[in-house]
Amino acid sequence: MKKFLLVFSLVIATVIVFGQQVDRNKVILEIGTGTWCTYCPGAAMGADDLVANGHPVAVIEYHNGDSFANTYSNARNSYYGITGYPTAKFDGILTVSGGSHSQSMYNTYLPYVQQREAVPSSFIIDIYGTHDGSNYDMTAIIQKVATYTGPDPAFHLVVTESGIQYNWQGQTELNFVCRQMIPDQYGTVVSFTESDTVILEMSFTMGGWALAHVEFVGFLQNNSGREIQQGTKSGAFFLPPPPQIPSVDFEADATLSCAGYEVQFTDLSSENPSNWLWTFPGGTPETSTEQNPIVMYENEGVYDVSLEAANIMGSGDLEKTNYMEIEFTPEQPSISMSSFTLQSSAGEGNQWYRNDDIISGATGQSYTPIHNGTYTLNVTQGNCTSVYSNGYDVIWVGIDEAYASQAVKIYPTPNQGRFTLEINT
Repeated sequence: MKKFLLVFSLVIATVIVFGQQVDRNKVILEIGTGTWCTYCPGAAMGADDLVANGHPVAVIEYHNGDSFANTYSNARNSYYGITGYPTAKFDGILTVSGGSHSQSMYNTYLPYVQQREAVPSSFIIDIYGTHDGSNYDMTAIIQKVATYTGPDPAFHLVVTESGIQYNWQGQTELNFVCRQMIPDQYGTVVSFTESDTVILEMSFTMGGWALAHVEFVGFLQNNSGREIQQGTKSGAFFLPPPPQIPSVDFEADATLSCAGYEVQFTDLSSENPSNWLWTFPGGTPETSTEQNPIVMYENEGVYDVSLEAANIMGSGDLEKTNYMEIEFTPEQPSISMSSFTLQSSAGEGNQWYRNDDIISGATGQSYTPIHNGTYTLNVTQGNCTSVYSNGYDVIWVGIDEAYASQAVKIYPTPNQGRFTLEINT
């Protein structure tokens, strides 16, 4: 059996907001029991009913004085000073002694579960694992997310087996039997002095128990007051593999772009990173901690881009050299008018628009309008196009040429804005 203790500290900010307690994942129900015990069936039925009714409990039954007792169960019964069976401990500090030969202890146990369920925790525990036959590699990630003032707690990983067919005290089955504790009955003391995240890696060989009925129960216990701070469990068949350090990758929506244009970058990293640190030489902003930032390059040139992405296991990084090619963008043109002709400030690359509609073929420096409207233009050089000019409003007013040779009278003059126009044809 081997055990490794890893303490990992991210340079990038942690994903959990420190100072905020979290819900209790599982209330740990430990029961001192034995198949010889007349009143232990009620405790066993009570535990079964709590699970069957969906209450957030992880059950461990420590046998004493029978063929299911072992070094681990005997040590835990002694740890709690149990002398009468059954005795139930809820999160290590609430106790129910006694049971029933034929009646479930569910109604007695439930208020204790609810009492502990309402107590928030300063810790988050996640357990992962892989196996090759009976050889298991387990990872426990423990995060301290709020203030904890007690002594360094111990982490316990317990292997339980259920569905064991056995005739005892009128019962035919045993559930949640403690089969093994990793690394041993004393657990692993963890310290959060160097980091708020502790990663435990444990390798062990498991007995030949039916995996379909095996659960792994993990809990963090203060050995001074014996209070369990947080608990979790996972079925052996549903144990997820441990997360890995991110394999970093990213892309831009355009690697050939124009000065003054926005570029959207997208993180493509694996392993669900929760923190990012981008570096954009020549860009605005020059750095970003967003997952998918938007960046603007003001000047033409060729630029590198790098990304460091991190999850709770660590960080990976990637630099793409000469990734961004930024071309010159023409300046915003302006419009003037001379002799009823619109003039662009740009000598070439013009495109004229009327009321935001493109004017086909109107690509010269000048354009003579024949309709009223708002005229704009932009300028294209290479792959890059300027922003639109300010609009220039054209309103033609006058007398139709058909009347140019006719006599025209306007009276009275002067006037106050009301007058008569007389045309003799």
